[in-house]
Amino acid sequence: MENIKIYEGLRKLKRQIEAMRLEKAKTELYDANRFNPFRFMETDETGLSRILAFLLDSNEAHGQRDLFVRSFLQYLQLPEFLAYEKISVTTEKPLKNSARRHDIFLEAFIGGRPVWVMSIENKLRGASDQLHQMKDYWADLQSYKAENPDIYCYILYLPAQESHPTEESMKKADWLELQINQQAKIFSVRDMLRWLEQTPIVAPSIQNFINQFKQFLSEEIMGLSSNSNELITKIISDPDMLLAATTISGNTEELYEQLLQILDKQLQDKWEKECADLIAKGWKYDREGNFSNRYLYIGFNAPESEHFGIGIEFNHNWFQDAYYGVWAHKENIDIDKYQALQEKFADFISHSKQTKWWLGWTWLEGELCTWQTDAWLQVPTGQLADQIFDKLKPLMEIARTIED
Repeated sequence: MENIKIYEGLRKLKRQIEAMRLEKAKTELYDANRFNPFRFMETDETGLSRILAFLLDSNEAHGQRDLFVRSFLQYLQLPEFLAYEKISVTTEKPLKNSARRHDIFLEAFIGGRPVWVMSIENKLRGASDQLHQMKDYWADLQSYKAENPDIYCYILYLPAQESHPTEESMKKADWLELQINQQAKIFSVRDMLRWLEQTPIVAPSIQNFINQFKQFLSEEIMGLSSNSNELITKIISDPDMLLAATTISGNTEELYEQLLQILDKQLQDKWEKECADLIAKGWKYDREGNFSNRYLYIGFNAPESEHFGIGIEFNHNWFQDAYYGVWAHKENIDIDKYQALQEKFADFISHSKQTKWWLGWTWLEGELCTWQTDAWLQVPTGQLADQIFDKLKPLMEIARTIED
């Protein structure tokens, strides 16, 4: 009996989703509801820091003077910070005694004398905490007290979701003490949205910019959308749809794992059909990692002793922000071998990014970048496997020319 209710709820849910899609398609021509200029801007952590610094800088071209920074300080409940004549806003400011840099650094002055300093550490894109990172930032802020014992110091931690700095970055007891003393705060995306909502913006063009930025934060950083919010509201109001949705949500990981197993089989079949020569050299298809964590990898790897391969990897959990390219662990590869790989893949490397783990990587685009409904619907048909294989095939052709 319960299964019948679940199936009926799923049918209702399907009809509701289809109705919302049709309505969205009708209105899209007039309101461009999927367009957001932030998709074409640099929105990695450095880019987001620049946007935030732009808003906080009263001298910037937004023309709102200190509206943003004053409302920011008010949101943080720092009344003593509201006494200033000038605030200097800097991105990537070097620490005095370290190679590290503050993502965003604010320094306020009265009569040319600094009265408070603030460091903002941006983790909105999910970058991992580094050893003693927040500890070093706080120590650098404290060094300003040597010149002016009365100066206020404050440190802000910006995670995508509300989370503390790791023990590796700063001991939990030390962080909690700073919070208790009102010298530190976690400032999540939800806080940022509330702050922007409360800021009394005057210029219509800047208000439009902020609306687009809030939409970007909601959809790209938090993974929400106006359509998903509307759908959830309708699900909650309908017992049949609610039963179906909660039942399915309880099996989400199993559902994705089974879809991934289908994708594995499809990619493995294409691999065996088209790349027998690489298989003969010891290459293998591989999927590593868990989709509930960062760095799920899908690709084709050279023999283990060679420490390189070709594939895609997700920069965030749950299939978000995928990139593709040639991975190669620089520290584990002979320097001559590494340079030979660089020469082979030189054309791809010339328009990609490099790290000590990746010889060259570049972001995937469209539905391949973040796997949502449209991407998963292409798993049973084999279309998603085709897209992945076609994207990686040019790099495989280069791999074919590498001598043993």
